[in-house]
Parts: sequence; structure tokens; C-alpha cells
Amino acid sequence: MAAVTLFIDEDVHEGLAAALQKRGIDAVNARECGRKGAKDAEQLAFAVSQQRALMTFNIADFEALVRQAKLGASCGVKVPAEEGLTNHSYRVLQLWRKQRGRAERNS
Repeated sequence: MAAVTLFIDEDVHEGLAAALQKRGIDAVNARECGRKGAKDAEQLAFAVSQQRALMTFNIADFEALVRQAKLGASCGVKVPAEEGLTNHSYRVLQLWRKQRGRAERNS
């Protein structure tokens, strides 16, 4: 199983990418990729071209774009706005640990 790689949209706190990177997770944000201010469709196209899951709070717009592009449900990470960054960060770390454990068992 391939490692999870993330592209974090500009509506998610920029510090999350750095926090995930410190834990060995391949995560980048819109600013460090020179993509701050890009349109949603451009952000999605970039994430897909880089084979990165897109992390965003902008669910409605990106769901519509994913449907239009016929990319399927597995192309991104959805973050419900009511969930809050702390809980979401914890879930991302748990996903990464679970995936890392599988990779170690398969090697």
C-alpha cells in the first residue's frame, strides 16, 4: 500500500503541514507549493497531478469538482467544518500510523 501524501488547501491552517512533516508524513500546503489564491479546480488538478489527497474544509465546492471530473470518492480527504482542526489532526495521524503498520508488516 502506498503512503498517504497530502496537499493541504489554503483554508486549513498552514501549520498543520509542518506538524505532519515532523511526524514523517508527506504533507505540503498551498503556500509552500506556490498555489495560494489558486482556483479550486486548479488546486484539485494540482493535487491529482502530484498524486496527493487534498485536505480542505471547502467540502461543497470540491465535491462538485470531483463529481464533474469523475475522479471517485478516493481522490481526496474531506474535513467536516464542524470537526475542528485538533480532532482532524489526530485522525490523520491515526490513519498514517495504521498505514505505516501495514507497510511494515508487508516488508
